[in-house]
Amino acid sequence: DQRNTVTRKAEVYHLGAILHFLLSKRTLPYVKKFASNEGVRAFKLEGDSKTYSEKELAVKVRQKILDGEVPYLPDKVLKSEDPATKAILRAKLDAMTYDAKDRPTARDVANYLVKVTSELGIMDGQPKGSIF
Repeated sequence: DQRNTVTRKAEVYHLGAILHFLLSKRTLPYVKKFASNEGVRAFKLEGDSKTYSEKELAVKVRQKILDGEVPYLPDKVLKSEDPATKAILRAKLDAMTYDAKDRPTARDVANYLVKVTSELGIMDGQPKGSIF
């Protein structure tokens, strides 16, 4: 059913957002800064000096996603030679593919990560030189 497919593909995109967090150590893709002052939360977007409310932020981030904009990642991640980092980056990029019909399933992403970690011999630990 089309509705379930779209929902599942949206969940895969969110999996990509989680992988993005692991790589960037940021709470949300597209968000540069977060501040709370007297219980009011304020956000700044990458490349934008304006401060947004949570509601405004949701609209802006949605538009960035619809525009196909890729969230920022530091060069340290993008140029990493660490095989584990490269694998997570590839899984993140695949999961956050703009067009839902081109996005892998969550099972595909999981299988890829299990395969890579198994090949690297890191199923039970971190590889040496990992950025984590």
